[in-house]
Amino acid sequence: MVAKAEIHVHIEGTAEPALVRRYARQHGIDLSGIFGPDGGYSWSDFREFIACYDQASTVFRTEEALFDLAHDYASRSASAGVRYLEVFISPDHAASAGLSYRTYVDGLDAGFAAAEAEHGIVTRMIVVGVRHLGTDAVEKAARLAADDPHHRVTGFG
Repeated sequence: MVAKAEIHVHIEGTAEPALVRRYARQHGIDLSGIFGPDGGYSWSDFREFIACYDQASTVFRTEEALFDLAHDYASRSASAGVRYLEVFISPDHAASAGLSYRTYVDGLDAGFAAAEAEHGIVTRMIVVGVRHLGTDAVEKAARLAADDPHHRVTGFG
């Protein structure tokens, strides 16, 4: 198998519907509107996609959930021949789920570290400012990353 790199993926966007449903049930969150009849995500345009993404992101409210999200995606990627991942992470999505930046990063880091130990896949995180939230939010995200360095966080977008 040819070794691959994945260099642009937003971590919450990698969540399988079953994982989102599991954590939605655990937290009593009704997300029925984001799934189609086939059980997958459902949207018809970019605006609906963003709304679906934002809603699905709210279920990742614990370090355990973030571990599962990171571990699942990195493991699936490794199975597809990916040896290096760069994932975008959003402090704004973490905050909307009630998480601090450090809890968010540590939960994801634990999942990526486990996948690295199991599969040899190397993962780095890039903090992203969500531009449609405005310049103040983007600057806040940049400051969070700069003021609280983490070995797996290697950039800002």
